[in-house]
Amino acid sequence: SKGLPGKLKLVGQILIGAIAAFWISKIAPAELANNLAVPFFKDIFLNLGIFYLVFAVVVMVGASNAVNLTD
Repeated sequence: SKGLPGKLKLVGQILIGAIAAFWISKIAPAELANNLAVPFFKDIFLNLGIFYLVFAVVVMVGASNAVNLTD
């Protein structure tokens, strides 16, 4: 079997990533809900606002596909 078509798989990954990002933003502490913590700098947080969800989805889908590509 050929499995799912690539476009359908990508849509599914985006949908699951969006649900996960929304859930993470709701359960995170208020100061981290829409902020990106910068590694190695203790007190630097970038407020991404609504773009936090977009950024989180791109990171999750990109990481998933990058790992899949090396497999």
